[in-house]
Amino acid sequence: MKQSLFTLLLVLAQMATSFGQYSEQVRQWPQVRLQLSQEVTARDLFASGLRPYLRPNAENRNLYAKHAHISVVDRDGRAYPSIPADILRTTVRKPWLIASMEIWTPPLTIKEARGEMLKWLPMTARSGKELDDFLRAVEADWLHYDVVNGYTDVVRFADGWFDGDGVKKTLLLMKSWQWQAPLRLCFKLDTSGMKSRKPTELYDGPIPPPLGYEKADMKAPKDWEADDKFIPVTTEPRPAQGTLPPKYQAMNDKAQAEAAQKSSPAIQPPPKKEPEAKAVTTSEEPTSSTPRLVWAVLIVAAISLLWLLLKNRK
Repeated sequence: MKQSLFTLLLVLAQMATSFGQYSEQVRQWPQVRLQLSQEVTARDLFASGLRPYLRPNAENRNLYAKHAHISVVDRDGRAYPSIPADILRTTVRKPWLIASMEIWTPPLTIKEARGEMLKWLPMTARSGKELDDFLRAVEADWLHYDVVNGYTDVVRFADGWFDGDGVKKTLLLMKSWQWQAPLRLCFKLDTSGMKSRKPTELYDGPIPPPLGYEKADMKAPKDWEADDKFIPVTTEPRPAQGTLPPKYQAMNDKAQAEAAQKSSPAIQPPPKKEPEAKAVTTSEEPTSSTPRLVWAVLIVAAISLLWLLLKNRK
C-alpha cells in the first residue's frame, strides 16, 4: 500500500512538469536511462546512450556529459525521477571507476524548482512545509548567504542517504544567484564509502574509452561547460537575461535619472543683464596734465614780461 501511494505521488509530481510544459529546447533533449552497475563505472555512462567527453585540462580525472533527461536506476533496480540535466560531471579513477557523480539542472524559477523537487520529496526525509519555507526564504533573499529565523537555510535545501554498500546519494536545491531563476536541482552520488572499493588512483594520462567502446569520440565540445544561464527549463515566462530585479531596477533608474539631470540640466534662457553704470570719478584732480602746462607757460611769460618792464625803467 505504501509503495502504491509513493508511486501515485511520483506520477502526479512528474505530471506537474511533463513534456508539455518543458521549453522547446529542453523538450528536444534525449531520454536517457542510466543503469548503475554493481561497481558503478564509466561504462555505465556509455551504455546509457550518453556521449561522455573528457573535461579540458582535467582529462585524467573528469568525464562530462550534457543536455539529456537522465533517469538514474540504482543497483537494486530502484528508479529515480528523471532530471532535465544541463550537465553531468563525474570523477573517474582506475579502472574506469566513478568516484563521484553530479547531475545538475539549469537554473530554475521558484515554480520550476518546486515542481522538480516534488518528484523527489516522497523519497526524502524532508516535508512539504520545509520545502515551502525554503522557497519563500529564497524568494525573499535570492542573493546572500544568510540563515532565516536561525533554521531555514536559504543557500540550499538537501537530504542524503546511504545504501547497504556505503554509496551515498544526495539531493539538493541550491542557489544559482540569478534572480530570474534562483535555484538549481542536483543529484549527487559518492562511492568513496563503498565497502567493496579498494584505494584507487587517477589515470596518468587521458581517461581511455572503456572496454567495448574503444572507438568512442571523447573529445570535448566547444561549449563543454554548463551553459546554464541561457536555458529556460519550462515555458513559464521569465524576465530576460541581464535585467535587474524590480527593486534594483527602480533604484538603478532613479540613479541614472539623477545623474542625467546633473550632467545635462534643462536649457534655460540666460538672465537679462542690467546695463553697467559707469564709474563716477570723485577725485577733484584734473583728468589730464594739459591745463597745468598752459598755466605754467602763462606764469613764466608774465614773470618774464614783468622783469623786462622793470629793467627798461631802470
